Amino acid sequence: MTEDWMSGIDMWLWGKSRDLESTYPLVCHCLDTGAFAEVLWDRLLSPGVRGWLCGQLKVDEAVGRSYVAFVAALHDTGKVTEAFVRKDADAFAKLSGYPVVAGNDQNHAFAVHTFLAEALRDLWGLTAGSDAECVRLAQLLGGHHGGYSPLDGRAMGAPGKYAPWLGWGKWDQQRRLLVAALHELFGSPTPTGSLTKEGAVFITAIVILADWLASQVTYIAARIGSVPAQAGRGVLAAHLEAARHDAPGFVEAAQLGGATVDAGSFAEEFPFDPNDLQASIAQNLPGLLRGAGILLVTAPTGEGKSEASWHAARLMGEASGRRGFFLGLPTMATADQAYQRVEEYLNRHLTSRSALTLLHSMAWLSKAYDPATEPGRVDGVSSRDWVRALEWLRGHKRGMLANWALGTVDQALLAVVKVRHNVLRMLGLANKTVIIDEVHAYDAYMQGLLLRLLHWLGATGTPVILLSATVSGRMANRLIAAYLEGAGQVNGRDRQPVTYPGWAYACAVTGEVHPFQVASRHRRLAITRHEVPLVNGVPERLGVLTGELAPLLDAGGTGAVICTTVAEAQETFQSVRDWVQGSGARVDVWLLHSRFRVEDREEHTRKILARLGKEGRGPDGKRAATILISTALIEQSLDIDLDLLVTDLAPMALLLQRAGRLWRHVAEQLKTPLVRPAWASERLAVMVPTGKKGELRLPKRWIYDEALMIRTLDALTDVVDVPGDVQSLIDTVYDAAFLAGAELTEADLAHLAGESLRRGKARQAAIPTPADMRDLSELSAGLDEERLGTRWGAESGRIVCLYRNDGRLWLDEHATIPVPDRKLPPPSVTDNECLPREGVRAVVAKSVPVPSTWISGVTNQAPASWAKDPHLRSITAIVCDTPSRGAPTIVRLGDRSFELTKERGLQER
Repeated sequence: MTEDWMSGIDMWLWGKSRDLESTYPLVCHCLDTGAFAEVLWDRLLSPGVRGWLCGQLKVDEAVGRSYVAFVAALHDTGKVTEAFVRKDADAFAKLSGYPVVAGNDQNHAFAVHTFLAEALRDLWGLTAGSDAECVRLAQLLGGHHGGYSPLDGRAMGAPGKYAPWLGWGKWDQQRRLLVAALHELFGSPTPTGSLTKEGAVFITAIVILADWLASQVTYIAARIGSVPAQAGRGVLAAHLEAARHDAPGFVEAAQLGGATVDAGSFAEEFPFDPNDLQASIAQNLPGLLRGAGILLVTAPTGEGKSEASWHAARLMGEASGRRGFFLGLPTMATADQAYQRVEEYLNRHLTSRSALTLLHSMAWLSKAYDPATEPGRVDGVSSRDWVRALEWLRGHKRGMLANWALGTVDQALLAVVKVRHNVLRMLGLANKTVIIDEVHAYDAYMQGLLLRLLHWLGATGTPVILLSATVSGRMANRLIAAYLEGAGQVNGRDRQPVTYPGWAYACAVTGEVHPFQVASRHRRLAITRHEVPLVNGVPERLGVLTGELAPLLDAGGTGAVICTTVAEAQETFQSVRDWVQGSGARVDVWLLHSRFRVEDREEHTRKILARLGKEGRGPDGKRAATILISTALIEQSLDIDLDLLVTDLAPMALLLQRAGRLWRHVAEQLKTPLVRPAWASERLAVMVPTGKKGELRLPKRWIYDEALMIRTLDALTDVVDVPGDVQSLIDTVYDAAFLAGAELTEADLAHLAGESLRRGKARQAAIPTPADMRDLSELSAGLDEERLGTRWGAESGRIVCLYRNDGRLWLDEHATIPVPDRKLPPPSVTDNECLPREGVRAVVAKSVPVPSTWISGVTNQAPASWAKDPHLRSITAIVCDTPSRGAPTIVRLGDRSFELTKERGLQER
């Protein structure tokens, strides 16, 4: 090539045009993307990830940086095709000398997938038998839209023969010129010869992210006026240097980059002295750290596992070169509650601004997370501003890239489900320490996904912390083994990590497991069992409840009743309230379940926390007499304290979890003493549904596994020593019979079959392990995001009631909140701009979760514009008659009729 061969690059080959005053040359966009990749390498990737990725490439950091930037710059070279350039008629008309291509209908990502292997092979002087790295890079860049294509050896080996739709002659010449120019301008990196599949996953994520940043209209619009009319080595090098100058500011504005926290002891991190569990971890964990590893903490509820994990995350992050953490929780409610606690923790210890994101489908509704909410203040510093996540990180699929993130565990599991852009989630997780809370709370399907995630985290050197109050020894062993096997420790299945209460650390470098047992608050939990006969298939609870709750009517105190289904909770609420009112006692009876309007459930939750939370008492230390009727929501979601708990029979782990709400707030945790009524003791009353002969009979509507219920009932004793008896009870129910060769009942066989089915479905939904993956397309093979999920049988929907008044539709029966609507926008306007944010928020606040079967076939009466909004398109609107004052709204779903009230939620008539 001549000295000025880069001048042959055609500047009319464009890369971006949407919302711009003119087209932006493709070579400029490619250079911009490479420049952003360099900045991401320097600022986003933690030292541990950089080191790990260089280990996958077997190069030093300077070479790795150049290599990744070059690969990122190549991402859109597939746009040098007639099909793409024709999308802008004016730019296409200015081309000359290009042959007409017939049947050119492939997208540009598949074009780079198809042609690049041959172009790189020729550029690097490789033979057809030694071009595996070129093929992997081509497939990698073909996945920069979030999903990979299967390899086509014939087309990738000889695209001129088998992929004529690419276009040849000048089309091929320009593609090769572009590849060669980018290669030289990014330092002429050479093949590494060792690009692994997991390394390719991370590079794909960097490419996607760099492309997104370089494609921002605000970035391009500021540069488009200085685009050179003619290419050449000098002008392209100058453009690249300008991009390198500008890109850091945009990366900083996106809040991607390092965060620093104060180093210190546990006592310096938290405003209280550590308990035995926390002190043991703080004193012993540092000496065990050799790099990455996994920490399992097993202790009863209320033992400070959260604070222990945040301290451990800092220690483990420092040892493995990671920064920040992701905290995965079982429900949106637990995530919302944890957000403010984590926010306060970070405000005490961050030494630079850093974003904290809240990740679940309804996070944008959280007032604590709302960027428009007025910040509070902590020690004179604007607490919200210090960790506030700005607009870019709140965008779709970006939140996991923040240094600090928390949300439902589903957000982490999506990294190993065959969904688009799963590689971005994987990078986001690997860049930090991953904390998974309540690991016992997930069924066989979610456990299967979690095991696959742990394998990948072990393979990528990512530190992990698992927390549980009631995990079985068998499950704990599988979790630790999955991580160690991913890290290359093949003997991981021989480990026995559970010490209860206590913790165990498994080192990814050595494979050694170090268990520690600790002291814990001792409790003697009394268990009372009541047989509750089924009447028309429903447990007749009132007789038991009036006996158990009678002391509250006379002497006050707080109690709760946990029912298995929403319908049973609603019916029980009505009967208990009628009984209380008939007695004349001054006792509040409240109801909580999942089938309220979102805003009503939030209001009820705030009221419950104010009464039953840590501050819920008067100056005399007493609390107003209260009975809470609920579903299993309160076993994890709410930090409440009860004097008495009456619950339906449930599997052992859930019973023990529920018992953790009894006498939860001990004196040393409270600013002022809590005075309990004289009748109260640490006692759990369990209602056992029975048939006519007193045998266990589970209602058809109950979702719990019969085998586990039978085994729980058999194992349940009159007194449970906490923590002494907890692990043996859990293992007896969840491990022993299946491992000891006992004769299996029909219920046991059904349980095993159900577990096997769920594990099999998890394997189908999950991506392969790195060792089992043949090529990158298996990360997105059979991609069907509508059907793949992170929870078994979690199909649900939402309804919202609309009220007609004066010819208009309203969101409330008083006709004060109009139904938001807008004419459909032009194609250039993105989906989330269809409706005003506050209008969307108002709709979701009025929505009610329902089983998807309830709305199957029901006509959606929502305005057409809702279908274009990502938050509203899944909501079914029902036009209802405006009720008279004080009357319920009548909601008809097919042939079923319901009443909707603020007090009881949605209840079938």
